[in-house]
Amino acid sequence: MGKPLKSSYSLILKSIQLLFIALLSFASLNVYSQNGLSCFVKLIVRKGDSDGAKIVLTKNGSVFQEIRAKKGSNFEVLLEYGNVFVMSFEKDGYVAKKIEINTKVPDTYPKDVENIKDFDVEIFPQKDGVNVMVYNNPVGKIRYDEASGDFSYDTDYSATIKSQIDKVDKDMAQKEKEQEKAEKQKVDEEKKQALLAEANLRKAEIEQKKKAEEEKKQKEIAQQKALAEAKLAEEAKKKEEQKKKELELKQKAEEEAKKKAEAEAKLKEETRLKEEARLKEENEKRIKEEQENKRIEEEKKKQEQERIKKEQEERLAAEAKLKEEQRKKEEEIRKKAEEDARLKAEQEAKMAAEKKKAEEERIKAEQLKVQQELEAKKKAEEEQKRLEQEKLKKETEERLAAEAKLKEEAKQREIEQRKKAEEDARLKSEQDAKIAAEKKKAEEERIQAENLKVQQELDAKKKAEEEQKRIEQEKLKKEVEERLAAEAKLKEEAKQREIELRKKVEEEARLKAEQDAKIAADMKKQEEEKILAENQRIQKETEEKLRVDQENAVKEQERLKKEAEERLIAEQKLKEENQKKLVEERKNAEEIAKLRAEEEAKKIAEQQRIEQERLAKEAEDLKIAEEKRLKEKEEADKIERERLQKEDDERKMKLIAEKIERDKKYQEAKEVVLKVIPAEELAKKYSNERSDEVTKLKRITITRTVFNRKNVLTFYTKVEHKYGGVYYFKDAFDISEWQYKNDTK
Repeated sequence: MGKPLKSSYSLILKSIQLLFIALLSFASLNVYSQNGLSCFVKLIVRKGDSDGAKIVLTKNGSVFQEIRAKKGSNFEVLLEYGNVFVMSFEKDGYVAKKIEINTKVPDTYPKDVENIKDFDVEIFPQKDGVNVMVYNNPVGKIRYDEASGDFSYDTDYSATIKSQIDKVDKDMAQKEKEQEKAEKQKVDEEKKQALLAEANLRKAEIEQKKKAEEEKKQKEIAQQKALAEAKLAEEAKKKEEQKKKELELKQKAEEEAKKKAEAEAKLKEETRLKEEARLKEENEKRIKEEQENKRIEEEKKKQEQERIKKEQEERLAAEAKLKEEQRKKEEEIRKKAEEDARLKAEQEAKMAAEKKKAEEERIKAEQLKVQQELEAKKKAEEEQKRLEQEKLKKETEERLAAEAKLKEEAKQREIEQRKKAEEDARLKSEQDAKIAAEKKKAEEERIQAENLKVQQELDAKKKAEEEQKRIEQEKLKKEVEERLAAEAKLKEEAKQREIELRKKVEEEARLKAEQDAKIAADMKKQEEEKILAENQRIQKETEEKLRVDQENAVKEQERLKKEAEERLIAEQKLKEENQKKLVEERKNAEEIAKLRAEEEAKKIAEQQRIEQERLAKEAEDLKIAEEKRLKEKEEADKIERERLQKEDDERKMKLIAEKIERDKKYQEAKEVVLKVIPAEELAKKYSNERSDEVTKLKRITITRTVFNRKNVLTFYTKVEHKYGGVYYFKDAFDISEWQYKNDTK
């Protein structure tokens, strides 16, 4: 019982191996197209584009080819096996990078198989003061790895040169930062110098204007005469109160402007923080959704794979159990038939030893002929079919031995019938070979179509991923540009407010100077009118007094002249003190305005510096986030490729399993047809000229038509499998559906 089961498993394993080898050979025919390593390279130009970029290809130390960059910065290069190539990625003003690819492979390696290697290379601008001698050597080496049987990176070399490249990259980054910082300092210094020059120019204009006004006032003061002391005191008091009031209004306006500027700055900062929080939240939400969708998809795929695997295992177990039960029943029937045949053969041997001897010789000759045919057929078939032919041979011998006892009177006709059966078998074999070739061709075309479909799906998916990546990059770039534009707008508004504030301060100073000048002019006019009126009054009184007392008039005139001179001196002294005080107050106000302007300029410069540092940090964070996302994307692409490869392998194994399943169905049908029926049962059961019967088993339905022509039995059998597959037989040989229908109609 155990030995046949082990043999059955061996047959299945050998069938799987042979069919898997056949499928692999077929798959290989689809990819054998080139005698070299195909390299797909994407060139990334930092802070620039691919215009003017090129690949200088060196073969075994000599320049072999120069390839100019195409649109999209993608290169496709085919490298012949058995050589050492160096790809140098170059562009004017950029540091060149090299990749060494050794295409030497063992003699046993299939050199006509298409092998693809893709990678990205990034070049960056040259910087003065940075030692880039390390890039004279290749940054990476690709060679054939015997352990994996494929091309991969030389990890030892990569580990050796990585620290040197990292140091150069670090120096380059530091140099870029220093250069950017120096440029920024230069711009800030130029702005500062421009502001100082503008302030100095404005100060010189104000001083010149003040000097002219002072000279004019000195001339006007020289022409003034006497002023009333009480009036001067009253006017000085009013002037002081007016000045105090103006100073209070100015301070109040400055405080309101300061509060407004602080409120605007606070609003700007709150808006910026809200925008950053919104962008961050949207980015985190998008990443979370992508991860959740990916997890759900992987979980569904895993559940589907487990379900298919479980169903397949249950189906195989059920089929194995049914096959074992069927084999046991067939084994019991076969043993019983062998025992009956042995007893009957012993009885007949005693009655007709000579006939038996002659018949045995004839049967041996027939057996020898059948054995020769089976051996010839065995050389063209695989191991599993050889075992089937041996089993067929054994069962045919047993059935022929049983039928020979019933066909003693029609030996010649039986020989002719067998020859006809053999000819039919030969024709059927040729027809089956043709059908098998057509099936094989159809199967190859189907597998090729599936591979093409899978490749198209991969290409479409890759294209969709690249498009999504491009859209995301454009979206990110657009967001950065919008944020930079908004920040530039805010800076421009702050600058505009600073200019308006400066203009406002200057306008207030101008208005105050004009008001002071107007007050001085009014005072001058009033003094002149008073002096004129006083002179007229004095002249009139003098004339009247001249008529009365000439001497008193002369004395009075001298007294008045003396008083006028004293008043003029007192007035001149008071005006000088007031003018000196006014000059000092104006000087203090200008100094305060200058200090405030400088302080505001410093604050603005500090805010600009902080803002630029924040923008630089945000740009660096965005760059790190983008690199991280690209790395995660690359890992996801790798996992997806592995998944597709696994699915492709599973499809191939499924095809193998289906092929084995078809072979198993055929074997079951063949076993039913070759089942031995005792001779006495044959004669009794099929005594009519034509007998039709239908037998339904668990998994197959047998339709049998038996012709009895002059005690010569011919069996036509149709076997239909429950899970698909229909097979036709004449006696023990395969026939076509057409022949079956034609012979049994």
